[in-house]
Amino acid sequence: MNFQDEKQALRRQTRESRINLVHREDRSTRIQQATLGLPALRNAREIMVYVGYRSEVATQKLIRKLLQSEKTVYVPWCEENELKLFRLESFEELQPGAYDIPEPPVELRDQRDRQGSAETLDLIFVPGLAFDRRGNRLGQGKGYYDRLLSAVSDECILIGLAFGVQLVEKVPTEAHDVPLDLIVTEDEVIRCP
Repeated sequence: MNFQDEKQALRRQTRESRINLVHREDRSTRIQQATLGLPALRNAREIMVYVGYRSEVATQKLIRKLLQSEKTVYVPWCEENELKLFRLESFEELQPGAYDIPEPPVELRDQRDRQGSAETLDLIFVPGLAFDRRGNRLGQGKGYYDRLLSAVSDECILIGLAFGVQLVEKVPTEAHDVPLDLIVTEDEVIRCP
């Protein structure tokens, strides 16, 4: 099996495990609660959070809590092959966009004071299909997060949110892959080397 076939097989396997996971909502709640207690989150000022959809770890409660704090919260949205950042003021601003993922409405995206930059982020919550304990992640295969993560500062903390069934022995990686600092599951916080 070649490298790309190996990645596709791992995507299929972990996607299926995630879809078939029981008590997903309860597990997401536990992950979000554990995340809120992280020292890295307490110290961060500018934070990007993906908006969970379908079988991903839900992030709605996390986003709502962060919006109540004094932190600046950004959510990503797709424009062509790039993730853009939008400063969110209310969860209700979001509506279904690319791939049905909740994102800001078109009329708000162009407002300069609502746009963000990857270079200024202190912390990013990253989705994925598979993760290993070294901080490697396997995404959907479009490269959106790979491109975004290549632009962040070295001080930016990268946190993967995952169900335990998404942890694998080894994620196949390429030179451009950016490893995560932490992975939070419903049962543990993994500090990656």
